[in-house]
Amino acid sequence: MSITTHATITTKPETFDEFHQYIKVELAMTRESAGCRSIHCSSDKETNTLKFVGVWDDIDSFNAYSERRQERSGEIIARLLAEDGMEVVFHNTDDWGYGPEYKSSDDILTL
Repeated sequence: MSITTHATITTKPETFDEFHQYIKVELAMTRESAGCRSIHCSSDKETNTLKFVGVWDDIDSFNAYSERRQERSGEIIARLLAEDGMEVVFHNTDDWGYGPEYKSSDDILTL
């Protein structure tokens, strides 16, 4: 079973654009990390927030990535984020058959 991460990052108002550009490039490292199945980002400059949704093989894969991210970008991220500017929440991923084994709604019995 995989896990889904929901991360909310809040930048300092004056550093939003810099962080947005930085992380745009850096997400390639995230996507190439062992255990990362997908990573998506949405952003809102008005609130200085970026929201990331990732799917990982397991919590160990995410934790190993987090350690590498801290080593690689920790100082830069600390300079750009607001105080308490990062929150990560973990959930089990529900796989309801929308992957390779997908069946159309015509193939599914109604309840």
